[in-house]
Amino acid sequence: MNTINSSVSDSGSAHLAFSDPPASVPNPRRVAHHFINDPKAKFILTCFGDVLNANIEASKLLRDGVLSRLPEGKLSYGSTKINNSVMEILEQFRLSRTSCMKLLKRYEDEWIALEFSSTDFNVNKEILLTIYPRNFCREDSIVALSKAFGFTVTEAEVVRHISMAYCPKEISAKMDISTNTVRAHLRSIYSKTGMRGYNRTLRLILQLIT
Repeated sequence: MNTINSSVSDSGSAHLAFSDPPASVPNPRRVAHHFINDPKAKFILTCFGDVLNANIEASKLLRDGVLSRLPEGKLSYGSTKINNSVMEILEQFRLSRTSCMKLLKRYEDEWIALEFSSTDFNVNKEILLTIYPRNFCREDSIVALSKAFGFTVTEAEVVRHISMAYCPKEISAKMDISTNTVRAHLRSIYSKTGMRGYNRTLRLILQLIT
C-alpha cells in the first residue's frame, strides 16, 4: 500500500510526498530523446541538487528567469524559503523516504508546480525535476475526484480551479459568480473532503490528481 505525506512551505506553497515504486527501466536512447524534446520543462539533478542535464524547455525557463543557475551548478528557485524547502525535499530523496514530491512556486503573478521524482534510470539517486504551468490539470482526475467525494458539477469546477492554486476571489472571476457563493461551495467541499481550510484542501487535491 502506498503512503502519502504532505507539508506546506512558504506562503501558499505545498509540497507532497508519495512513496510509489519506480517504473521499469526503459531503453536509454528512447529516454534521452523523449527527455530533450519533451514539451514540459525538465531537469535531471543529483540528490544534492546539482544540475546534470536540462531539456530544451528547461533551458528556456532559465533564459526567462523563472529559475536561475548558481555558479556552483545548483538551481536557485527564488526565495530563501522555497530554496530551503527544496533542500528538505532533496534530503528526503537521499534518505529514500520518497519517490515524488511537489512544490508550488509563485513566479510574478502566476503559479508553477515543481515536481521532483525518481528517474526511470535512477542508478545514482538522480532526480527528475518537471515544471508544470498552473493551468496544467488532468480533467479525468477531477472527474474521478468528484465521483469519490460526491461533488456537484459546480463544486467540481471550483475544485478544478483550486488545483491550479486560484484563490476564492480569482475563482469568483473565472466562474462569474460572487465570492460569497465561492466560499459557500468551499465550505461544502471542506465538509465532503474532511479538510479544514483552503491550504489543506489544496494539498489533498494535489495529492489525488497526480
